[in-house]
Amino acid sequence: MDSDIIVVHPFGVCYIAQILRNNIVDLAQARASKKEIDKKAKNLVDYIAGDEFKTLANDMIYRAKLLGDILNKEVKAHAHLWKERFGHYKTIHDNMVTVDNNTKAIIKGEKVQKTFASKTIEPPILLATIKR
Repeated sequence: MDSDIIVVHPFGVCYIAQILRNNIVDLAQARASKKEIDKKAKNLVDYIAGDEFKTLANDMIYRAKLLGDILNKEVKAHAHLWKERFGHYKTIHDNMVTVDNNTKAIIKGEKVQKTFASKTIEPPILLATIKR
């Protein structure tokens, strides 16, 4: 609080505004005398100006910033994984098209196109070769 003005970091504005608004509404709805409401309002302002409120508000602001940083890291990590996964899906699709074209060529008696994977990967053996 600076000269009866509350200065709040942008990360804490929503939290602090919600708390203050709820308390102002509660005071307005209280069935109490003006003197009692004024006393409660003064106690509220004193609390807001106090160290406990500042410490808790600063902690909320700090954690909101950390969560924003974590979210940014998570978005970047997901984007990287999605790009990698999409590359694998694309290669699977390309391989399916090649196999389809080659099997059709064999049926038609045409020459099979030799292709090379864009990336050499040593996959586990999932399809056994049938020996004749």
